Amino acid sequence: PNATPTGTVPFLDGATTIGTGTLDASGKATMSISSLVVGTHPITAQYGGDTNFGAVTSAPVSQVVNAVAALVGVTSSVNPSDFGQSIIFTATVTGSGATPTGTVVVTDGATSLGTITLANGSGTLTTATLTGGSHTLLFTYSGDSNYTH
Repeated sequence: PNATPTGTVPFLDGATTIGTGTLDASGKATMSISSLVVGTHPITAQYGGDTNFGAVTSAPVSQVVNAVAALVGVTSSVNPSDFGQSIIFTATVTGSGATPTGTVVVTDGATSLGTITLANGSGTLTTATLTGGSHTLLFTYSGDSNYTH
């Protein structure tokens, strides 16, 4: 017919409504979302109908959300330091979405210095066990459900 569907279209991830779009003059509804977690999501659109058109649900579209790489930044409370002096290392993990969680393992070659547990994307490790000389420390992020290491 010479009519265009009107109204709104809820978008669902499985059985959960994740947003609603309003039909435009061409009968198209859109919505944007950035909060889908890592995994595969069966997205459907449900049109409830109007006086000219009946209700219909779309076939699902499998939306795949991949984990992204996180960035680890590290600061030292004192550098250079003296033998036996306490040093506080702060690791900050950032990403392009949710705040990263998990741990950062700190090693000096084959020697473990400890593990930093992240709170709000950062955490600290205090050590006074470094021997004299230069050290190349490795800070390894464990990753979480949204971020790879």
